[in-house]
Amino acid sequence: MRYRGSAAGVVALDALRQKIGSRMPIVRRCYAGWSLAEDDWVIDIDATGRVVGVAHASGMPEVNPKLRRCMSHALLGIRLGPTRSGSGGAVRVSFGR
Repeated sequence: MRYRGSAAGVVALDALRQKIGSRMPIVRRCYAGWSLAEDDWVIDIDATGRVVGVAHASGMPEVNPKLRRCMSHALLGIRLGPTRSGSGGAVRVSFGR
């Protein structure tokens, strides 16, 4: 399982990689049994840098509700540090094999 993401000026890319990387064991368990080659998620971040929302990215095939709940559990609450704009934002992260 690998991931890539774009902080798009919202948060420091190093923080994004480190914090999501620390949750990869949970993400791998979420994907166990699903045969998705790559899957994109949008992570909403508040002004303090806390992940407050996790949604399957638009344009991607619909996923099982169990996978959606598991990914929310895996990623909600991560603290990435204050956003660069001071107003929050969203980043798109791809997880794949």
